[in-house]
Amino acid sequence: MKFFIGVDGGGTSTRVALANIDGEILSIGKSGASSIDTVSGEVTGKHISEALQRCLEKFSQKYKEDIEEIECCFASLGGVDSEKDKEYVVNIVKEYTGNILRIKRVVVENDTRAALAGGLAEKSGVIFIVGTGAVCFGINENMESWKSGGWGYKIDDFGSGFYLGREALTMMVKCMDGREEDEEFKRVIKNAIGINSLSEVSERLYKRDFNRTDIARIAPEVLRLAEKKNKIALNILDNGADELTLMMKSVCNKLNIKNGKYTALGGVIEGCEIYRNKLIEKIKDNVDVEYSRPYMSAIGGAVLLSLYEVIGEEAYEFTDAIRRSLAKN
Repeated sequence: MKFFIGVDGGGTSTRVALANIDGEILSIGKSGASSIDTVSGEVTGKHISEALQRCLEKFSQKYKEDIEEIECCFASLGGVDSEKDKEYVVNIVKEYTGNILRIKRVVVENDTRAALAGGLAEKSGVIFIVGTGAVCFGINENMESWKSGGWGYKIDDFGSGFYLGREALTMMVKCMDGREEDEEFKRVIKNAIGINSLSEVSERLYKRDFNRTDIARIAPEVLRLAEKKNKIALNILDNGADELTLMMKSVCNKLNIKNGKYTALGGVIEGCEIYRNKLIEKIKDNVDVEYSRPYMSAIGGAVLLSLYEVIGEEAYEFTDAIRRSLAKN
């Protein structure tokens, strides 16, 4: 039996899925962040290794056998933007998995590749990933690709969980110092970061370890407030949807995509109907593309692409098998 691995690594978590030649996902292991623009190479390797070991342990417990060799590992990670980045991650994967099992071939791409493959189960189209970060990625019928957004939290990530959290902190401070008035919003965000007064803001945000992921963790509070029709929260989502729509326009213009399909993956956009609907409506008014519900998650896409690297076009015949088995894991 031949086995394949798909890796989906982002700014919050990493998933490793093991599949057979028929596209059946046999087990999945999870660990912490592995996006190379979020954590160090050492942490990336550690979390991929942990997720792989957990995946293999589940397989062994279920099927009463061990695996010593993998045909292909397709690793789709955040922060991979160049050939240098790909080589860097390939070396990390080999170093941190070499003592676990033998992998014949390691292929590394940006996390948008697996998201697109999983979200549409097709080779062309457009995908949003809206989680800790945000990016829009498309491939046209000529297999040309373009990415808009996703250039890191220091200068970009508009519309993302980090963006929502950052905007929430800005509005919290404005409410606290009198530039805005919204007691409910102020109270919720203050509680989320554990402060009581303005004098604690600098200490909490700048003098302690308060990083990108910590800021992104505030996003669920913004989404909950929006569901309660809070005006500030709704305005933050509206601005975020505007930013994501700009990304879509950029990708479709660059690739000359018309009458195409797009979908959106990621905890922030999938977890909030209000935010998702705002985005769908804005894109409908501005871009000639049609929304399609996600076919399967990015980890399913990573497995699909792992198969594709070895068996080619035939891999797309197994999309249903991948999705069905994914639901069982």
